Amino acid sequence: MIQVYSSPDLNDAYAVKDLLEENGMSAHIFNENVSRLPGALFRATPDAWPAVHIADESRFHEAKVLILAFEKSGRSEEAESDAEQPHWICSNCKEENADTFEICWKCGKSR
Repeated sequence: MIQVYSSPDLNDAYAVKDLLEENGMSAHIFNENVSRLPGALFRATPDAWPAVHIADESRFHEAKVLILAFEKSGRSEEAESDAEQPHWICSNCKEENADTFEICWKCGKSR
C-alpha cells in the first residue's frame, strides 16, 4: 500500500477513492474516523488527515495524474461559482455581501 492523497476533508478523500476505483485501482481510506473525534486538533496535523492509499504501488504515477486532474477541476469549479456570484456593497455600512443575500450580513440593512 502506498499513500497517494490526503485531505482534512473526508468527502474529498472519498471522492478520490471513488475516482481511483472507477479507474480500476483498489483504494482504501485510512484515518477516516479521526474527523469524528471531538475538537479540531486533527486538522492541524496532516499526518492525521484522512488518507487514500492504493494497493498496487506500480500505479502510483497514474493515480497522481488522476488526482491532479480532480484537484484542478475542483479549483476551476470554485472559480466559476465565485465568478457567477457577484457581490453588492451595503449603502449603509459599505460591507461587501454575496449576491444571494437580501440583507447586509453586518448591519441588517435591506439591499
